[in-house]
Formats: sequence, structure tokens, C-alpha cells
Amino acid sequence: MKNQALSLLLVWLCAILFSCSDKPTHQYQEATVVYSNLPGTEPNLFSMDIYYFGDDSLRPVIFWVHGGGWSIGDKGNNLTTKLNWAWEQGYVLVSVNYRLSKSNNSVQFPDHSNDVADALARVYSTIYTYGGDSSRIATMGHSAGAHLVALLASDLSYLTSRGLPADAVKGTVCLDTEGYDVYAKMNEDPHLNFYQEAFGSNAQDWIQASPLHHIQQDSGLFQPFFLVTRGNNGRVQMAEDFRDALQNRNVAVTLIDASPYSHSKVNDMAGSPDDSKFTPVMTAFYQGLFN
Repeated sequence: MKNQALSLLLVWLCAILFSCSDKPTHQYQEATVVYSNLPGTEPNLFSMDIYYFGDDSLRPVIFWVHGGGWSIGDKGNNLTTKLNWAWEQGYVLVSVNYRLSKSNNSVQFPDHSNDVADALARVYSTIYTYGGDSSRIATMGHSAGAHLVALLASDLSYLTSRGLPADAVKGTVCLDTEGYDVYAKMNEDPHLNFYQEAFGSNAQDWIQASPLHHIQQDSGLFQPFFLVTRGNNGRVQMAEDFRDALQNRNVAVTLIDASPYSHSKVNDMAGSPDDSKFTPVMTAFYQGLFN
């Protein structure tokens, strides 16, 4: 009886504090795939987890890239709420690892973005074996991951150099990043350690790593974007500048300010039934892409 009472108390506390939104409710089948290799690199950094239904349907695919300042993080972090949401929407979800700057001092731009592009190319060519529809792939990332998916969607050479069509990604969701303009960020604070570790000291690399630069300078057929921002004025302004550049290219874009959420809470709440700030609009965004 004592253990039963304790269990009931924990359930009650979960309901009060977290609304149990992070409890797994999905019934995905799971597979881990290594998409690349490099001698001396831990295979896990070149791996992705595929969550699929195991039926005969071909379903839309969400390609998820974790954050962590290009230096920490893992494909399994903060995933449960997103998995529950994707399951309810009927989407296959792929969560990707990539090389991290802190794991190896020689890992710098464009290593992270090349890894994510390699993973995307593998997904595009093989996801049908997991019931995914390669003609309906959209991306989502948080923080550094948001920068990486924005870069793949704005510098189309990442796709075309791997034999993918320029419209292989049907839309991109960026959850709270300052990575839209790496060049401006590095000039603002050239001693920002994790940016230095990720992007080095070459100003030309900073430009090439900046999604804003590619949107402003390139003449490509860019797909829709959904941006979530929050925080100080400078952070919000960078997201607004990226939005404005997209609109100047006649690209469909939605920008939502999720203040007063913290940076980590934006990640936690993505897909949560408890979130009313951006999840409902994000869900409609994906539905519009896939239907």
C-alpha cells in the first residue's frame, strides 16, 4: 500500500508540474543507421536514429538536428515530446548526430554542416525502406541545429553537390538560433569561445556559414521557413533580419516570438500539447507543406 501511495503521489506531481507531456506515448519502431565514416571518429557521431511506423504507408519525414553550440549534444536529447507530436501527426522522424567541435579540436565549419548534409542525402535515398516519403521531407533544428538546417536550406550547394534536387527539403523550422549571421556575430564578439571553436578565424568562412548571406546573395528557389525566436533585442533582431531577407526573396516565412520562454524551454516545448505559443502554428506549417 505504501508503494502504491507513493506511485500515485508521483503521478499527481507529474500532472501538476509537467502535465506528463514528456511521457512516451508513441509506438514507433526504431533503427540506428551510420551514414558516414572517418577513421578515428566515433561512429555514433555519424549516426542517426529513425523512428518509423512499420506499415505499408509512405509518410512525411521530419529531419531533426539537435543543438548544443556545435560542440555538445546528442540525437537522443529532449526528444520524447517531439516524438509524441510526430507520432500523432503521422510523421516518420529522423534524429541526427554530427561531429562536434569539443570532441575534436580540428572539427570546424564546414564539418558540422557537411555531416548533416550527408545524413540528409542518406535519408533521401533510403527512407522509403522505413516508410518515409522522400518527396515530403522537412527539417527542424534547435539552436546550433537550427543554424545547420537553415544553412542547408539557404546554401543549396549542400543538396545539389550530393545529387539531391534543390527542393529536396520542403520547408525548414528554426527554433531559437543566433546563427543566421555568423559573420556579424563573430565581428560583434570575436572572442566568443564556442563560435571560435566552431567557425575558426577566417572571415570568409563566417560569411559562408551565414544563412543570411546566402539568402541575400544567391538566386535560388528557397522553400518556406518557420522561425521561432526569443530573448534580448539583438537576438530577436537577427531573426527579424533573416525573415526580412526571406521576404525580399518572396519566400514564405513565419516568425514567432516565444518570449518569455528561455532558450532551453523553446526546445522542451516544441510539439508539446502544453505549448500555445508556437506548436499549433508549427503543426499547421508542416501540414501545409505535406498536404
